[in-house]
Order: sequence, then C-alpha cells, then structure tokens
Amino acid sequence: MLTLLAQVRFDLRRVLLDKALYATIALLAVMLFVPLFFPPVYQYPYFDVQFYRDANRMALESQISGAFESAPEDLREMNFERLDALGAIVAADKASDDEAKLEAMLSFEQCEMQAIERGYAFNYSRQHILWKIVFLEALLESENYQIYETADMMPAPYYLASLPKDMPWLLWFLPAIVVFSRLFSSAQSSRSRSFDALVPIPACLPFLSRLFSGLLVSLTALGLAVLPVFVWVAAHNGLGNLSYPVIDMPHGALIFSTLGTYLTQSFALITAGSLLIGAVILLVSCFTDTRLSMAVITLILVLVSYLSVYQQLVDSPSSLLHLLPTSYFNFTDIIGITAAYYTVDQNLNVQMNFGFGIVVLALSSLVVLVTSLLSARLLRKK
Repeated sequence: MLTLLAQVRFDLRRVLLDKALYATIALLAVMLFVPLFFPPVYQYPYFDVQFYRDANRMALESQISGAFESAPEDLREMNFERLDALGAIVAADKASDDEAKLEAMLSFEQCEMQAIERGYAFNYSRQHILWKIVFLEALLESENYQIYETADMMPAPYYLASLPKDMPWLLWFLPAIVVFSRLFSSAQSSRSRSFDALVPIPACLPFLSRLFSGLLVSLTALGLAVLPVFVWVAAHNGLGNLSYPVIDMPHGALIFSTLGTYLTQSFALITAGSLLIGAVILLVSCFTDTRLSMAVITLILVLVSYLSVYQQLVDSPSSLLHLLPTSYFNFTDIIGITAAYYTVDQNLNVQMNFGFGIVVLALSSLVVLVTSLLSARLLRKK
C-alpha cells in the first residue's frame, strides 16, 4: 500500500510541475468569462416583454377594425382569450408581478397552441410553442419566477450550465489531454523507469496510478478554471435555485431537466470522458514517447470519430450510434434525454441517454486500458 502511494505521489509531483497545465487553466478561466462581457442578445428572445406588447397592440387594432367579428366562432373566442392574456402580461409587467406575468404568458402560449392544432396559425412552430409551454409550466411549478434573458443576469450555477452550449465541447476535455499526455510521456523517461523498477509493485499498477493521478489533476484543473467565474457571478447575481428548469432542443427533441441534475450529469460525463481520453493516451504511449504526438494523435482520433458520429446522427441516424463512446463527448446533447418531451423528429436515437452513456464510456475505458496493458507487455517482451 505504501509503495502504491509512493507511486501516486511521484506521478502527482511530475504533473504538478508542468507549466502547460497552468497555461491551460488560465486559458480556460479567461474563456469562461467571455460570455459575461460579450453576451448573446437574449437567452430566451421569445419571452421579451416587448414582443408581447407589440402582439397586444396588434390584437387591439384587429379588434377595433372589426376583424374579430368576421372570424369563425371558435377562432373569435380564441382571439378574445389571446387578447385577455396579452393584456394580463402587460399589466403584470407594469406591476412587477413576476408570477402573474408568467401565468399570463403561459395562457397566451396555450392559446397559440390551440390555434396551431385547429389549423388557424401557420407561421409558428408547434415545437417551439411546446418548448415555451413546458418551460413556463416548469417555472411556475418550481416557484422560480425569473427568466434569465442574458448571461449577465444569471446566477452562478445557471451561468455554468449555459456555458457548454456556448463553448466547444472539446475545451472541457482539454485539461485531461494536457495532463495525461504529460504523465505518459514522462513515464517513458529514464527517471520514471528507474522509479518503476525500484518500487516493488505489479507492472500494471504504475499505469493505473497514472490514470488515477491524471483524472484527479485534470478534474481539479477544471475546477480551478471554473472557480474565478463562479465566484464573480455569484457575487453579482447570487447562487439561484438548483430546481430551476433547464430546457433544450437538440436534434428535434425537447429536453427538460433541472439545474441541479444538469450540472451533476455534466460533471459525470466529463469525468467519464476524461477517463476514456486517459486510456486512449495510455494506448498511444505504447507506440510513441513524444508528448506532442500523444496529444495530437488522441485529439485526431477523438475528433474524427466524433465528427463521423455526429454526421450520421444528423443525416442518417443509426441504431448502433449509442454504442460508440464518442457519441457522448458532446454532453449537452445527451443530458436528460431519457426524461425528454419528444417531438417531431423521428430520427433521434433515444437510446443515447445519460445512463447508457456512462456505461458505454466506462466499458470503453476498460477495453482500451486492457488493450494498452497487453500491448505494453508484448512490446516489453520484444
């Protein structure tokens, strides 16, 4: 046990002295601040009160011109309900009554859905109206009455949850690539080989030690990169509520989750993906001892595999895609999909969900690890 701990301490010391690691942390920390200073115009543009004010004005003009009276009876009733809801939105906004405003918005969107279902509205997306209805119902049910329209309004946890949608997914795995390439390239040095020879442990344990140490350091590095922006946003906007709903529409599916679940599942998928990257770099290290080669080859393997999977997912979804580990690197498309409200896209592979993704990533890591150990053993005999 003591010798194994000595191996872990040795590996940690090697990677913690790596300047590239700290440069990666600094780069990520800076990039996480970018949406605060260059935010999207609106996070939820269709909940802009000005949109409802304009709709209310046009509805009143239609009523005054007599357009309501010439409409069929059921449409006329919907028009009056729609007008009442729009008036309630404007009145609640003036009174700063957020709960009443959300209730009125929900009533309006339900009227829009009825119009679509009865064939009276053709310029709206049923999927998008459903998205708004689900979101408003979830807000009211969880007693969260704020809609965070821009990044600089969001509480810290919600800001973190929004970041993966605005940033390339590969950035979240960058610490793992940097750390593992350092560990397994330094493992080829004469100093590391001498240390491995002195420590009386089975030959496979140094590899497992480096996987454990690399995973620990890469997740810690990610946490250190996130910490400054989390503290900054929390100081300005608070911590919010982990029951806040998170709604997304990847590939035609309407996904509903809560903020706490979203963050937990994001961390789990990043951890599992980082472990797989470590196993792949270990396998690559059996054939090259150059750090840059390990990082570049691993990056190419992951990107090429992911892009081919993504293209198939978009163009001609296959029932086998959920078995490929690279299907789960873009974790924002995976989270919560088992609890989704599914809509018109029949091509979505619904088996690509969080639980199955964790299993696939873990088993893939195990297969690559065993392959790496066998390859290292065979090469050592040669």
